[in-house]
Amino acid sequence: MPNQAHLNSTGRIDTMSVRPRAFLSMWCPEGSTVMAQCKYCGNKGFFLSVSEHGLCNACHTPVVVDINQRMSRVNESMRIIQNSKVLGTQLHRFELIQEDLNVLCEYEEKGIAHGASKLLDTLDAFREDVIANNIKAAVDSAIAKADAAPSAKQSMTAASKALLTINEGLQELPGNNELIACKHRVNKYVSDAKLNSVLDSAKLAEFKGKINRAIDLYKEALFHLNNIDDKDQWQLEQVAEIETRIKELSQ
Repeated sequence: MPNQAHLNSTGRIDTMSVRPRAFLSMWCPEGSTVMAQCKYCGNKGFFLSVSEHGLCNACHTPVVVDINQRMSRVNESMRIIQNSKVLGTQLHRFELIQEDLNVLCEYEEKGIAHGASKLLDTLDAFREDVIANNIKAAVDSAIAKADAAPSAKQSMTAASKALLTINEGLQELPGNNELIACKHRVNKYVSDAKLNSVLDSAKLAEFKGKINRAIDLYKEALFHLNNIDDKDQWQLEQVAEIETRIKELSQ
């Protein structure tokens, strides 16, 4: 029996359990008929000879070659999507799979092959999972670099790159709840990193005796915090500390 694409309990392609040998294998055997008829061109007759796939001599070779080539491309694209870490490459392969499956579905409608429509039904969900997982991995990597950055300014730069990555993902998957939640998390990270960068500059100015400059920077930090509607505990503590520091330096 031909190898079939593995599906998990949700009906999606389980890429982690699929062996490289075949993501798609879908030939239909030909049943017995009284009057032979080609499934592709529709020609029929008592003296018409058809192949095991229900194809006449004129159609058999080109149809078999086309189906095999398209199945091979689908399988290869599935393997590349599974192994690649580059989102652009994965998206391009999804486009190729879509094109080939559309044609294979036409063969399926004629009863020549099967399985393409089932795989096509799962493709959008599979594509969404791949994009979301790719974006989250890239964001986690960027945030790890931000956490390890030697200064608040460098941390903000790294976190901002993570935000750009999320926005790219949302262009492909607008309204994706996972990416939206991830964006809120990174936005807060960027906001806090920006605040820390300003506070670092204020403390440096204060250390150098540039009191007026330090006061201006503390006020800038306070302005930044006051524009945040739903402050967390750390941000509330920073407001109190900055207000106290501005009063002390202004005396």
